[in-house]
Amino acid sequence: TLFAITCSLLLFSLPLFLHFSHVVNTSIASITNGDLSYFTDAVFTPDAKWVIAAASDNNICVYNNSGQLQTVFPAHNKPIRKIALTNDGNLLTVSEDKSIKLWTPAGNLLNTVNAHGKAINSITVSHNGKYWVTTSDDKTAKIWNCNGVLVQTLKDHDDVVNAAAFSPDDNFILTASKDNTLKVWTINGEMLRTFVKFNASIQSVQYSSDGRQILVSAGNFAYLLSQSGKQLSVFSGHEKLVNSAVFSPDCNFVLT
Repeated sequence: TLFAITCSLLLFSLPLFLHFSHVVNTSIASITNGDLSYFTDAVFTPDAKWVIAAASDNNICVYNNSGQLQTVFPAHNKPIRKIALTNDGNLLTVSEDKSIKLWTPAGNLLNTVNAHGKAINSITVSHNGKYWVTTSDDKTAKIWNCNGVLVQTLKDHDDVVNAAAFSPDDNFILTASKDNTLKVWTINGEMLRTFVKFNASIQSVQYSSDGRQILVSAGNFAYLLSQSGKQLSVFSGHEKLVNSAVFSPDCNFVLT
């Protein structure tokens, strides 16, 4: 299935506590991919008509929103770790094979970039669509223009870089690392500051929509920080590693 049955999600209100009646949502589709492979990432297309999923067997699978498989195409030589959509509707994939690939939604390959020296962990598209940022096991993050041309290499971390995020105005980038640090960079590649070390590898990072707060997951917790790195809240309740923490679109809630 799309999510392993052993995973868990926790939802926190932030900062407003809203009243909800007891509503139970049931799934409208269960998407399976056979016994020998699992999904590593999935996204909706902007019109919500399609689900694009990356599988551990190196393929991209496209489903309609009823869960029916429409197409499968081989994308990489090793497992795909993350996928993202560009502003013009194309698909970006990054893999343990160290490459970025750009595709049309129909699976036509537009570009391949041999991007890093080791496996690539994430790819994020800037809000204006002009840049991508990738993070890698090679301890670097890299900024690319939308044509796949390298703009800057960010190389001040001491260990694997797990994730990155653009600020809402796209002037700054946050990078999160297995070295337990979060770093702030300008879009020109200047490292501005390193936040105080966490007690565990930072798995994910996100700016709030107004850019005034930062959400990170590290170890068994998620943390809400001010823009300057001051700790505002801690979200607890998981017994094992929190892989990701995200804001709701209105930033009133956090999902871990």
